[in-house]
Amino acid sequence: MQEKNQNKTAQMMDVRHDFAIIGLFIALFALALSVSTPWILDHFAPPAPTIEDVAIEKAVGIKDKLILALKGEEYKDSAPKIEITHWTDYWSLIVILIAFGGVFNGSLGMIRAETRIVGGTAIFIGMAAIIAQYAWIALGVLVLTLLVIGILSAMGVSF
Repeated sequence: MQEKNQNKTAQMMDVRHDFAIIGLFIALFALALSVSTPWILDHFAPPAPTIEDVAIEKAVGIKDKLILALKGEEYKDSAPKIEITHWTDYWSLIVILIAFGGVFNGSLGMIRAETRIVGGTAIFIGMAAIIAQYAWIALGVLVLTLLVIGILSAMGVSF
């Protein structure tokens, strides 16, 4: 009986968990990126244009239009505005794709009958990373809604 249990234990310990453990590490990395999104974007995002730059740009545009109007010509914007995208504009997509990689590897691990706890944890953490990307937005909407309701109720508006 004891020999049979030892064989069973040896078989259970011999279960490979390559995909599941890789998925777990990928999902943990995605969760760390997802949770630290505000700080990462604050550090790496390009700076917004200053008020002085925008004011100068508008003043030059008005001057050009005025000079052309005095000459009797029509103003044509010869240089169309080209929006330059920065890699931080795609940050949510990057994090979601990394998290999906963790979920995919965890699912492969469960399909291959690897350690189910590790595969399930990889799937759970990967999905948590995807949800955490939008948790900041949901929290902001909730706070804004509560502020509006509080202000309106203080003004005597009833719902």
